[in-house]
Amino acid sequence: MSNDYFQFKDFIIYQNISNVKITTDSILIGYWICQDKHYSYLDIGTGTGIIALLIASKNIQARIDAIEINSDNYQQALLNFQNSKFADRLIAINNSLQNYTTHRKYDAIVSNPP
Repeated sequence: MSNDYFQFKDFIIYQNISNVKITTDSILIGYWICQDKHYSYLDIGTGTGIIALLIASKNIQARIDAIEINSDNYQQALLNFQNSKFADRLIAINNSLQNYTTHRKYDAIVSNPP
């Protein structure tokens, strides 16, 4: 049985609402992406928000917009973002990529493919 949360050094990811859970892949992708020092990120299919939170924890200048189409996953990411000390740099967006519009330019686009 999995826990309802996953503890990191700088934050906690709750996964009790979302139908996706923290995996080794998502953690490795998040840490690998953290090696880049971009400032503006788009996280497509954020799930619990793990990759966005890892980026925010390792890059104090990063601002991350995180898109999630599934409403339960979006709610989970939103709560995880709000409960983190990086909340002012994370935006959860409940939308599909196809319907997402913005005038922002991103330095990097990230995703954890299923």
